[in-house]
Amino acid sequence: MKNKKLVYILLVLSILVWGWIFTKIYKVFMDEPASILNTSKKMKKVDYQSVKDSFSLLLNYPDPFFKKKSYSAYQGMYSYGNSTGDRSSVAKFKPKKEVKPVPVIDWSFIHFKGTIKRHSTGKTLTLLNINGDEHAIEEGKVMDNVTLVKNCKDSILVKYNGVKKYIKKQ
Repeated sequence: MKNKKLVYILLVLSILVWGWIFTKIYKVFMDEPASILNTSKKMKKVDYQSVKDSFSLLLNYPDPFFKKKSYSAYQGMYSYGNSTGDRSSVAKFKPKKEVKPVPVIDWSFIHFKGTIKRHSTGKTLTLLNINGDEHAIEEGKVMDNVTLVKNCKDSILVKYNGVKKYIKKQ
């Protein structure tokens, strides 16, 4: 008998809780936002006047990137050397080195076929197809002006005419 009363009380409480939850959900989706309804109010017009700033920047701190360069606020320009005007310690700039153009090479004549590991010596041979000829070479060896620089798991680094390139296994 006591269990039946407890079941009825819990049933009524769960209905009340679920009813309260559904009313909250209904209000969220069905009510109109208050901001749409209050559009008839007039906004106050604010008059902003431009006020001239009355401050100036002090540029008398050292340049963190170029220690020899300083700004003279009195002269209004940059000077090189120390701040006393002594130009004996002027930083000398080296002219840029000429950049050699990298030759354009068609790498399609080299095909990486795979690797073979020698169990007796522990060295790895790389199978290359260079201009249609099959070659088995080790790291550091040169074959038809192609130098095998490094073996990787899925590619090799080769050097041809001073240019290095990684070639993937086919």
